[in-house]
Amino acid sequence: VATDDALRGGGGGSRPLLGDGLALLASLLYAVSNTMFEGLLERTSTAEALFRLGLCGTVVCSVQLAVAGRGEVTRSAWSLPAAVLCLTAGLTIFAFYTLVPAALRRAGAAAMNLSLLVTNLWSWLWRVLFLGGFASPSAVAGFFSALAVITAGIAVF
Repeated sequence: VATDDALRGGGGGSRPLLGDGLALLASLLYAVSNTMFEGLLERTSTAEALFRLGLCGTVVCSVQLAVAGRGEVTRSAWSLPAAVLCLTAGLTIFAFYTLVPAALRRAGAAAMNLSLLVTNLWSWLWRVLFLGGFASPSAVAGFFSALAVITAGIAVF
């Protein structure tokens, strides 16, 4: 991500490297949260873990909306398709986080992070086959470098 932005001049944002850094930080924190959630599941019941996850998710999303939303919700042109998309996104997130405890109990955080890594590979394949691939060879090299680093992190874990 960072190499592609640096070579192509970014994806249209005013600070592309900051955006890339925040995306990489979010990925790291997500992997850490999976590991911590697995530890929580070992000490508590699934119902309590889901309650804590829902509570923390509500707080985080509320802060995000208050900071980044700044009126976009009220200024949006609401229509039935837009409402259906928002509802679908909400139900998808609800289903994902409802199923995460079962996946973590059965396989553990490493397997969960590995399955998300496989999802990245499928999205890469989709992009290459159906969306015209990457903008430059350095973007492909950057993707596989990041993939190698993530895989090494999972192996070390």
